[in-house]
Amino acid sequence: MAFNTYGALDLTSLSQGETSEEGTRKSASSDPQKSLIVAITEENLQSFVNNSMRLPVLALVWSQRAPESVRLLNSIAALVRQYSGRLQLGSIDGDAHPQIAAAFGIRAIPTMMALLQGQPVPLIEGAVVQDDELAGMVEKILQAATVNGLTGRIDVQDDEEETGPTPYDEGAAALQAGNLVQARIEFEKLLEKNSSDAKALMYMARVDIREKVENLSIEECLAAGAPQSSEGVQACVAYAQCLYVAGREDEACESLLSYIRTLQGDDREFAREAFLHVLTAMGKSDSRVSQYRKKLARILF
Repeated sequence: MAFNTYGALDLTSLSQGETSEEGTRKSASSDPQKSLIVAITEENLQSFVNNSMRLPVLALVWSQRAPESVRLLNSIAALVRQYSGRLQLGSIDGDAHPQIAAAFGIRAIPTMMALLQGQPVPLIEGAVVQDDELAGMVEKILQAATVNGLTGRIDVQDDEEETGPTPYDEGAAALQAGNLVQARIEFEKLLEKNSSDAKALMYMARVDIREKVENLSIEECLAAGAPQSSEGVQACVAYAQCLYVAGREDEACESLLSYIRTLQGDDREFAREAFLHVLTAMGKSDSRVSQYRKKLARILF
């Protein structure tokens, strides 16, 4: 399905003014260039719509007077966070901003539409939608966006401030409690919905590493010291994984790099994959990850 910009939403006629109170409450959550979830105001609305020229954006009009619309807002916000910046959600409080609701031609609460190159694509109007239906809608919008070259991203950090519960909470709680089986189940559910979910991949890598050393005594492993490469790649990698689980991430990375320098063939590849798995577990927002990737590249190339 192709889109053109003829008839696209032009919202510049809306007032650009704001009250003094609104002006003092500006935050990252109101900046369409930095946030996955944007609280839409008259001031940032045009910027939000402009984003639809480079990536798909969703606009949801909701109201505290309609509890089902608040539930929908929480569900779609959690879903959007899973896509690592591939789409953006604009949250429009219909009570606080009736002019914006009118500009979108809203006739019922909740109403949600996608914007592709400024053109509205109706999705929900006054209906209750289940989570699996929402996921299907989002996938179709992403497919249409890709066909039309809308493949930009919102550049956000992994640690962007979350509001309310997130889809990672149950798995993270299980992992913290040492329930690796339940943690794996929770993160596998998320990865089934979106195999490129960076945060779910990060948590899954942490589960993997914990599982690999589950039957080892971390204290005894570390007390024994680093094995020599001649003792086998399995022992070398297990030692580094014990370092990681003990919270000694830098030592784990340096240990694996030292083995990669000396190992060859399949053994080197095994150590390299283990090293990359540790970096995934650290999370892409960790500033050390890029430095360790550069160190690995210097060894390999």
